[in-house]
Amino acid sequence: MINHLGDNSIGWLVGRGKQSVEQYDHCVAWLKRAFDHLEAIAEPKSSVEDWAKYRAAREQVLPLLSRLDMANRELLIPGLADGQGAIVFEATAVDDQWCNFMSAAQQELPLPTLALVYGVSNADLVKRGAVEYFDVAQDVVEIAHQAEPTDFPQFTIPVPTESKITGGTVYSYEIPAQLGGSDRIAPNASLSDSVLVLSLLPELGEKLLTSAAPAIDSPAAEFGRPLVYAAHFQCAKFIELLKPWIDYGIQVAIENANQDAATAVGMVGFVKPQVYLFLDVLKAFDSYTGVTYREDDTWVTHGELRLIDLGN
Repeated sequence: MINHLGDNSIGWLVGRGKQSVEQYDHCVAWLKRAFDHLEAIAEPKSSVEDWAKYRAAREQVLPLLSRLDMANRELLIPGLADGQGAIVFEATAVDDQWCNFMSAAQQELPLPTLALVYGVSNADLVKRGAVEYFDVAQDVVEIAHQAEPTDFPQFTIPVPTESKITGGTVYSYEIPAQLGGSDRIAPNASLSDSVLVLSLLPELGEKLLTSAAPAIDSPAAEFGRPLVYAAHFQCAKFIELLKPWIDYGIQVAIENANQDAATAVGMVGFVKPQVYLFLDVLKAFDSYTGVTYREDDTWVTHGELRLIDLGN
C-alpha cells in the first residue's frame, strides 16, 4: 500500500489489519442488540397506527438488510481480505473555477482532496458486492415511493460511467450542472486487480492506482520492514496550500463589498501581510513522519517531527 500513496501527497495514514467474518459477526450482533433496545423504547411512545406502518415497512426492509449482510460476508469481506488501507490527502489538481457558482479566481486554486485507498484481494468479488449494494438501494427507492408516492417520486439510480485507464477502471458519477458541477469533480471508485481508490477526482484515482511510493528523507521512513501503521504529513506544504484560497477569499470579499472599494482595499492591505507572516512562522513545523511495528514482543513507534530554521 505504501506504493499507492502518490509521490507528492501532502499527507497520508496507512495501516493494516485482519479482515474476518468473525469480527463482522461481532459487529452485527452488537447492532442487532442496539436495534432491539431502540424498538423496545419506541413502541410504547408510538401510536397504534404509526407502529403498524413501521412494522409493515420493517417487513419490507429486513430482506434487503439480509441481502446486504450476504454481500458483506460472501463478496466484500473476502474481496478486501488484504486488510490494508490508507487515507491520502492530496492537492496537486488546480483550476481557477472548481464549480459553476464560484467566481473565476485570479490564480489557480489547488483543490484539497481526500482519497480512501484499499488493498484488494479479489477485484471481481468487490465489483459484485458494489452491484448488490446498488440493487438494494434501488429497491429502497421503490419501497419509499410505494409508501409515500407524493413525497417520494420514483426514479432510477443511474449506472456509473465506466472508463478504462492504465492498470484498471474508473467508475464515476458526474455532478449535475444545476448543482454547480465541474467536469473534473465526480464521485468515483477506481479499481485495479490489487487496489481500490475512492475519491472525488477521477484523475486522483487514476494517479493512486499507478505505483508511486512517497520519497521521504526521514529516519522514521522505515518502510522496508513489516509495518502496522505509517503516517506522514507536510505541515509547510499544507500552509502553502492555504494562501491561494486566502487570496481568493479576499478577491470575493472585495467584489461583494458594500463599503467604499478604496476602504476595502486598504483594510486588505493591512490585514493580509499580518496573516501571511503568521502562516510563514508556522512553516517552521515542516513535517511529521512516523511508523509503528512489532519487534519481538514489543510494539515500537518511531516518529520524527521536523522543525526547520526559517532564517531571516
